[in-house]
Amino acid sequence: ESLRTQDELVSLGQRPPQDVIARLRSTMTEAGVDPRRLTGVQADSTTTGRSLAGGQADRFRTQSVRATLDDVTPGEVGRVLVVWRQSQRLWTTTALTMTHRGGNDNRYRAELGFSAVYLDEITQ
Repeated sequence: ESLRTQDELVSLGQRPPQDVIARLRSTMTEAGVDPRRLTGVQADSTTTGRSLAGGQADRFRTQSVRATLDDVTPGEVGRVLVVWRQSQRLWTTTALTMTHRGGNDNRYRAELGFSAVYLDEITQ
């Protein structure tokens, strides 16, 4: 990946869902997890920043997304999260829920939450 992606801490706009999906698939591939196990990505919320002194609105926003990985082991989820943290500094992991699929195997459905800070467009 480029240095720009790795050094990015604040985005200059909200990320489209396709960007998040591409980043997750790339991360999964690098972690040795089949990217076809990514079965869903959906926008969770966008929150506004707090007001600054003098009444000026903060232009920073937080974008949150949820991703679903199906039929994964705890080790696979761990590898994905390690690579994600190293390569996707813009996105912070905010939640992880794992649901056992039943039976005697070690397979789970993982729900991951991520958030990123971005700078809202300037409106005049």
